[in-house]
Amino acid sequence: MKLLALTALWVISPLLALDSDLLKYVGADSKSVAGVYVDRAVSSPLGLFLQSQAGADNRDFQKFMTVTGFDPRRDLREVIVASPDVQHQKNGLVIARGQFDAAQIGALVLLQGGTKESYSGVDVYSVSGGRGQAFAFPEPNVALLGDAVSVKAAIDNRGQPLALDPRLAAKMQAVSARYDAWFASTGAQNIPLGKAWQPQDGVDSVSGGVTLGSIVQLNAEAVMRSEKDAQGLVGIVKLITGMAQFQQQKNPEMARIFAILNGAETRVDGMTVSFSISAPQSDLELLFKGPRKIAGLRQ
Repeated sequence: MKLLALTALWVISPLLALDSDLLKYVGADSKSVAGVYVDRAVSSPLGLFLQSQAGADNRDFQKFMTVTGFDPRRDLREVIVASPDVQHQKNGLVIARGQFDAAQIGALVLLQGGTKESYSGVDVYSVSGGRGQAFAFPEPNVALLGDAVSVKAAIDNRGQPLALDPRLAAKMQAVSARYDAWFASTGAQNIPLGKAWQPQDGVDSVSGGVTLGSIVQLNAEAVMRSEKDAQGLVGIVKLITGMAQFQQQKNPEMARIFAILNGAETRVDGMTVSFSISAPQSDLELLFKGPRKIAGLRQ
């Protein structure tokens, strides 16, 4: 029995860092999962700055809070987004933990022409004019948002054994425990390169995340199917950074933006490519304020 218990612990340990109450809604067919600890993000220096720029006293925002009883800055704790398609061209699901006034939000949807149906004992609301969007509150502090099929599938998932791809589960474990916002996916990716798309069929998995603080750090890792594929990906990254250097010479006003890109580090170890980039939070504030202010503070 002790051996059995140890074996079970070893099997589930990759998922212990994640909120199992949210994870149980993720479908076994998920290929791409991302998450953010909202309470950390909104209280970070960058989060506080973005809130100040958005204008918390905005009339539309105040109206939203009044009619829904929901203040995302205060009431939202964690969000997970799952999709069966790494290119996000298929239906996905948003799973959120927080404090929700389900009755008030539901009544508002019905008042605006939405509909409600009961599914497995859970009220599922369809939004009028929302292109098939639906939401539900299967628990008082959990919200599901997506198309009706995905929301209903998530409600079914809560009673099923967890059956994620072991590769995806391991990546989710590693990044969710380390970062304030994280992502993990398996299978072929598409990497944007200007207006073109460079297919990367050689990708086995991609994962990483962002750490928020006085220094904002992005780390990402791609596991390729061969060393040749890894070298090919490194070539694409070098091309992008080279383009940034060229643009920096042509457009001095954007010097700070390109300086951040120039500071990126790329490492390759066999079939694994690691990428990291960081910037002072104060520099990122300047980016959000616009290129003219960036140029005005140029060294």
